[in-house]
Amino acid sequence: EVGYCGTGLNHAYYALYEDGTLFVFGAGAIKAFAFMGREDVHALVIGDGITEIGNSAFAFIPLDSIDFGNTVEIIGDGAFYDSDGFEEVVLPESLRIVEFGAFSLSSYLKKVTFGHNVESIGDWTFLQCYALETIVFLNGNTQIIQLEHPAPVWEGAYHEELNTIHCGTVYSYSGGSVEAYCNTYGRRFVPLDADGHVWDDGAVTTPPTCTEAGVRTYNCILCDATKTEPIPATDHNWSNWETVRAATIFKKGEEKRVCGNDPTHIETRIVDRKDSPFKWLFDLFDKLFNR
Repeated sequence: EVGYCGTGLNHAYYALYEDGTLFVFGAGAIKAFAFMGREDVHALVIGDGITEIGNSAFAFIPLDSIDFGNTVEIIGDGAFYDSDGFEEVVLPESLRIVEFGAFSLSSYLKKVTFGHNVESIGDWTFLQCYALETIVFLNGNTQIIQLEHPAPVWEGAYHEELNTIHCGTVYSYSGGSVEAYCNTYGRRFVPLDADGHVWDDGAVTTPPTCTEAGVRTYNCILCDATKTEPIPATDHNWSNWETVRAATIFKKGEEKRVCGNDPTHIETRIVDRKDSPFKWLFDLFDKLFNR
């Protein structure tokens, strides 16, 4: 199935494949209500050139996945309202504005990542998204009205008490409006590092030895990034000297010690003969015969 889905002079078109993949291509905006309620659409791919998704364009659709492409700037009111199925959304860097209720009632949605250029998030963006665990804002100054809505916007309007909302963790840069929002509404806020990561506690991937440094590897809990840092060599942990061969007045003795960190590391030392009137003579023999 092929058709037109643009507004006015916009050149936005679509192709629906037999497997339920909807490919939207061309340029400009997707018109409001363009595919609302279509149950034969299961995967959405938006091609580069599409800049806006109209109000309720993909509402009430059982979408399993969404690829937003690289040029979408605006997502309209209720664009994906009650579009159940997808668990993660990664918004493109081009995105600037998300309007009222864009992802409301997406009951399978667990993770959302907003790019560095998002300016504002509209009211009720994630209303009744009860599975939502992770929201990442790569722009720490994104303006947020309400991610859900704990108070009515008008007399008698639907709302939820704040303590009944499943508040997923928000990740963003410290000191901006996103952190301020979380502080105001009691959301858990976790700061990102300078590169947009949050690292776990790390695991030893190469254990250190007495003489060689090891490696600890960290994984970002938000993406597939990793980083490593060296673990200093442990140095030797020597035991006390033990007698291997006791010294006598006739022969030199020998002692050894073993590293507690690595028992294959062993040091030995020679123990001088015991004193006697003839010690000088035995020492001379050692020099002469390399004993």
